[in-house]
Amino acid sequence: MRCPDHKPAVGRIVGWTGAGFTLMEVMAALIVMSVVLTTIMQLFSGGLKNVTLASEYSRAVDAADEYTAKILQSPVEEGPNVAEDEKDGFYYRMEVTPWEGFDPEASLVPYLTVYRITVTVSWGAKNDLRQVKVVTLKNVLQASEVMTR
Repeated sequence: MRCPDHKPAVGRIVGWTGAGFTLMEVMAALIVMSVVLTTIMQLFSGGLKNVTLASEYSRAVDAADEYTAKILQSPVEEGPNVAEDEKDGFYYRMEVTPWEGFDPEASLVPYLTVYRITVTVSWGAKNDLRQVKVVTLKNVLQASEVMTR
């Protein structure tokens, strides 16, 4: 049975207590969320740049190893020797010098010369030049000296 003097309030929803977020709370949550998302996006972009840079260095080391292998298979000329080449966006510089750490008088093998081979691979723009160096040693038996003795 209904009371005749009971009237529902205008504009009120039955069962609603009025609990919720204020406009200030919503704005603060959006600001915090935007700062966190911006930070996460910067971390991802920095990670992608590092992956790209690591890939470039890996390609450069592979290219330097390949170039060094070609040099080791070919005969080495005596004395300082510098050669330069460009291929696949890489600039190669090869330098062959006698190795200072080798003493021919103390060597157990006569007529042996040890050369230091340095291959430098560079790439990139002038203001952002990157390079990798590969250094190896090569033993060379002086055949002309062995034949004359």
